[in-house]
Amino acid sequence: MIPEITIASKSEFIGTYTKRLKQQGVKIIGQGLYSTVYRHPTHPNVVVKLLEPKFGVNYLAYVNLCCSQFKGNPWVPKFYGKPVIKIVSDAKGAPRKIAFVFAEKLRPATPEDTKRLIDTVTGVGQKASPGLRSVNSIFQEWAKTYRWKPHASSGSSVLVDTVWWTLISKVAAASFDDTFRKLRPIAEFFSESKYLDVDTANIMMRGDQWVFTDPVHEVLHDS
Repeated sequence: MIPEITIASKSEFIGTYTKRLKQQGVKIIGQGLYSTVYRHPTHPNVVVKLLEPKFGVNYLAYVNLCCSQFKGNPWVPKFYGKPVIKIVSDAKGAPRKIAFVFAEKLRPATPEDTKRLIDTVTGVGQKASPGLRSVNSIFQEWAKTYRWKPHASSGSSVLVDTVWWTLISKVAAASFDDTFRKLRPIAEFFSESKYLDVDTANIMMRGDQWVFTDPVHEVLHDS
C-alpha cells in the first residue's frame, strides 16, 4: 500500500520532492491551505494526503479517532494504516517532517448535498420516538435564539454551530434508522469541538452517504 510517493530522503527539499511526484505522474486532485491530496499511483480508489504534522495536529487527531473510536462508522472516511511520517529538508537544509495519510477516494459534496443533509436531519427527527420533543419545535426555538433561517442556501452557518450538533446528537439517538443512529457519536464530538470546521468543502460523498473528511481547523498560535 505504501508506494513510491512516500520515498523521500533527508537531503531532499520538500519543493524538489513534490516536483518529483509531479514528474512521476502522481496527480494532484485537491489542495488546501496546509495540505495537498494526490491520486494514489497504483490504487485508483485511494488518495494520499500530504501535510506537515505541525500544521495538521487537529486533523491527525481526527484521523486517529476515525481509526479507533469511530472505526467502521459510515459518517467518517476509511483510512488505510496509520499516517506515515517522513523527514525531508526545508529550503535552508533543516529537517522538516511531512505526513502521508492514505484514505478512500470520495466524491465532492455539492451545495445540494449539504442542503439534503440538513433536510434529512430534520426529516428523520420528525420520525423519532414519541418521547422526544418535536424536532420542529426544537429547531424553531433555536432559530429564534440564533436568528437563523432553516435551510440556509449554503448551510455553512448551520454546520459550524456546536448547538446545532448538540440537537442532532439527540435526534440521532432517538432515530429508528441504524445509519442515522451512528451519527450520534460524531455529532457529540462536533458539539464539543473547539475547532469545528464543517462546510461543503469538508463534506464528501460515498455514494449517497455523507462523509465528514476534515471537520476541524488548525490553530497555529493558540494564545
